[in-house]
Amino acid sequence: MKTTVKNIKTTRFGELDVSPEDIIAMPEGIIGFSNVNEYIILDFYSGIDTALRWFQAIDCPELAFVLIDPYTFRPDYKVNITDEEIDFLKVTSPDAIRAMTIVSIPNDPSKMTANLLGPVLINPENRLAIQVVLNDTEYTSSHYILPQE
Repeated sequence: MKTTVKNIKTTRFGELDVSPEDIIAMPEGIIGFSNVNEYIILDFYSGIDTALRWFQAIDCPELAFVLIDPYTFRPDYKVNITDEEIDFLKVTSPDAIRAMTIVSIPNDPSKMTANLLGPVLINPENRLAIQVVLNDTEYTSSHYILPQE
């Protein structure tokens, strides 16, 4: 039986009941938000399956990032995971790590971009995550998600 943490307040979703088993710990936080260390992944649209997800901060009601699995629009995306990152996430193989990227959605959603340079690496087994900055790569922080004409 799951115990729930009641009254997680968010500005976008109101109050949520959050199970401790669903909380993702980010000891180092997201770049620029190092003091925010716990998140939950939520559906972008309730009940509708999309590639986008919300990464809602537990203790900061107004902070939520949009995430996407980069392989949905860049099947050739490569993340070279270091031994230090493998140790940090406590996995035995890089294959166990789930990579997500932060999305920026401008006024024209057809121009939304993903930060392929700074993916969020998640160990789904222990719900531990870290954001990394890739070195020696052609990726940038602003890759279009949808095809551009």
